[in-house]
Amino acid sequence: IFDLSKNLSIGEKARSSGILLIQYKAETPAEAQRVLNAVADAYTKQNIARGVANADSGLDFLDGQIPIAEKAVRDAEKELNDYRRQAQVFDLSFESQSVLTQIEKINADLQSLQMQEDEIEKRYTKNHPVYQQLLSNRDRLNAQLSRLRVETEGLPETQRNILNMTRKLEIAQDAYTELQTQAQSTKVLRASNIGSVRIIDMA
Repeated sequence: IFDLSKNLSIGEKARSSGILLIQYKAETPAEAQRVLNAVADAYTKQNIARGVANADSGLDFLDGQIPIAEKAVRDAEKELNDYRRQAQVFDLSFESQSVLTQIEKINADLQSLQMQEDEIEKRYTKNHPVYQQLLSNRDRLNAQLSRLRVETEGLPETQRNILNMTRKLEIAQDAYTELQTQAQSTKVLRASNIGSVRIIDMA
């Protein structure tokens, strides 16, 4: 490797082009050609292998989390069903269902704002009008959420408990679905991994 590296030079063909030019000094053109093509081939395969390894690592993590999330769904379902049987209440009242729907929408909006903030903070400071508008919207949604939580405290205890358990179940279901979606996407990514390196011209 040391002998090879002494005779090997790698540099960008043009600045910021992303195109590398590899040169190798050898006693014969045939030897130079053989070494250069072997280096390029090894580099390309390593690039693909690294992408697959990253996907495998992510998939291992997701495969470990999915059974935990699935159990959380089962436990939440059992808790809700057991309580319904015990309290002999099987459906939320119209008022409770309305509050739950509003809470779900606000939480979804807050999640969307969080994703927007992740992008906005890369381009603007918190004093920028765009960022300030996002923070204002988030404060407004949090205020609405707080008001709805106060409303739930005014509901009968049975309805309040069912509301909380239903919300807990829906959160668990959303988390489980999201993990499954990520796992499926990672599997597709792994199967279609072709690396980010291309050989433009062989030696």
